[in-house]
Amino acid sequence: MSDRREFRRLSVPLHLAGPLAAVMRERRRQDEKFGWPRGYTDGTAASYADLADRQKAVVAAQDEVGRVEWADVLLEEVFEALAEPPQSVALRDELVQVAAVALAWVQALEEGDTGGGVGVPLREGRRWRRFRAADAAELGDRLASDPEERSGQAEGASDADL
Repeated sequence: MSDRREFRRLSVPLHLAGPLAAVMRERRRQDEKFGWPRGYTDGTAASYADLADRQKAVVAAQDEVGRVEWADVLLEEVFEALAEPPQSVALRDELVQVAAVALAWVQALEEGDTGGGVGVPLREGRRWRRFRAADAAELGDRLASDPEERSGQAEGASDADL
């Protein structure tokens, strides 16, 4: 099953709705600013494997004393991705892991689960607020019904639309 087809039938857990909506808005902003496709090369190389191994050791040592930090976990995933061959399934899989860790970190920030105990509001505007269940339902309905929304190409869409 393709990722796009699977996305359409996903039921997004509420705790992920806010972070996912923020990522979707940022991707839309990037496409508007830089265009798509961009034609960048991968820039990966086996020489990153040493950095990946060192970072794995850092995270393992932190884990042993119960003090793992988000930054180190994300760096481990990034270095693992950079060590993969260009244009490979392994690179794609590692980049999905990078995205998942970054998304989990955003979620932890929003929920106040980063040691400080204070959640970070989803966005600043006329008012600060967290992503609500009604926002998740609206986003799910829009993604299910509008193919342009799913691809992030809707004309005139803004952050306020989400």
